[in-house]
Amino acid sequence: MSAKVKAAQVEAESAEGQPEQDEGKIRTRRGKREVELEGLKQLALVWVWVKDLRAAVAFYKEQVGLKLSYLDEATGWAFFATGVEGLDLGLQVWPFGGAVPRGGGACPVFEVVNLAEARQALESRGVVFEGMAEGGEGQRRHATFHDPDGNPVTLTQNW
Repeated sequence: MSAKVKAAQVEAESAEGQPEQDEGKIRTRRGKREVELEGLKQLALVWVWVKDLRAAVAFYKEQVGLKLSYLDEATGWAFFATGVEGLDLGLQVWPFGGAVPRGGGACPVFEVVNLAEARQALESRGVVFEGMAEGGEGQRRHATFHDPDGNPVTLTQNW
């Protein structure tokens, strides 16, 4: 079966973008792309490395406004609720000594209803942004800032 025929068959089988299961694989459609996840259920955690757990927890809790759901200072772990059932933002102390490598980790992206209002609220709590990427109608706008360890965090709005 050619790739074009398979893609057409998958498109017909997955009307409305509904996930389908086939022989232990989960196929999901997003736009025109097909993603197969062998035995995987869903994305459950976005993990970022931090040097100072207390400072990072304070930043994500007080400045970003996320709800802390788990903290274990002895092991250097913290989790925050993201607003999506089953998907957490995790922080872990960088175990290799020295500074956390800037830009080498994950970039959590939080969808917001109104990017300008969300940005203004975070700026009022001391968050500094790097400008804003504007998209056309039907595209996304993004605004990025960094946590105390230099990890990027992005807000996005579809408009």
